[in-house]
Amino acid sequence: MIRQGILDLSATLKKRALEFKHTPIIGRTHGVHAEPTTFGLKLLLWYSEMQRNLTRFDAAAEDSASASSPARSAPSATLNQNTKKPSAKS
Repeated sequence: MIRQGILDLSATLKKRALEFKHTPIIGRTHGVHAEPTTFGLKLLLWYSEMQRNLTRFDAAAEDSASASSPARSAPSATLNQNTKKPSAKS
């Protein structure tokens, strides 16, 4: 669900970046006016950021999927498997 949202937003940003590639805006740096730029370039930068977010999301999803196996979880990894369980007869 989250991954699909990232993909949908990325597609929209890409489409709108092409739509506004010649729309001039005032560039800003540190909150102060700077060189003119285009709204399309600003959207394209956001699209690029979303692609990096998708890569990070996929890596995190893969890590969490592999960490869910009992062999990799911390509590079971710290248990000594050779320890004898106390018997009720003792």
